Amino acid sequence: MEQRIAELERKLRTTSAITWVLAFLLVGVAVLTQIPIRTPQVIFVGDQNGAHTRIGPEGLYLVAADGRPRASVDLVEGSPRVALFDAKGTEGGSLRLTDEGVSLNLKSAPGAQVFLNADNQATLLVDSGGGRGKLVVEATAGRTQMALDGGSQGTATVKIMAAATGASIVANHPSVPVTAALFTTADASGLALGRADSPGKLTAERTAAALFSVDADGNPAMQLRKADGTSRIIAPQAQ
Repeated sequence: MEQRIAELERKLRTTSAITWVLAFLLVGVAVLTQIPIRTPQVIFVGDQNGAHTRIGPEGLYLVAADGRPRASVDLVEGSPRVALFDAKGTEGGSLRLTDEGVSLNLKSAPGAQVFLNADNQATLLVDSGGGRGKLVVEATAGRTQMALDGGSQGTATVKIMAAATGASIVANHPSVPVTAALFTTADASGLALGRADSPGKLTAERTAAALFSVDADGNPAMQLRKADGTSRIIAPQAQ
């Protein structure tokens, strides 16, 4: 009888131990099912030691076999951007979208670039780099202007502007303080020569200038003015 009781107690202890193990396993499974599975921070597609694609929180990159990125899709200050890189890994072009608009930037290793921006105004910049000359075109409500710049110091510039108040073409040279301007307004059109950077400033008193104009009625006039304010006006009567 005692032997049978001992055998029964042993079986009860074994059954109890198994029960506790199963209980721990069930609790563990329940806990694990409540823990979200963490995804890898960086995913590599392809051979990491060769050409591959890298996907991470910062964006998606196409990487060449030498380890340098050649293209990317990422976020810059919360704005989506697509960028292209040259063989040295230097950014050569990008397209970016913001809340204000979109911009396109193309660059070369020597420094030349083309920049196009459309937000509150449309802007086009063509720069040869290294101070060798550039073109800037800007368009806003009521005004469009284009500027040609020789780039380096001592070179001439040309500005063409069309606005609600009139239009003008201004040419000047920094080493020669004289401006030549073709202009047209609601009242007259003509040619202005003087020491100012716009036809409007050429009409100011005590600005040395020579103005040749034709008014709205077709009457010609010429004004020669010195820096001290003295001037001579020639305005022949229309026949």
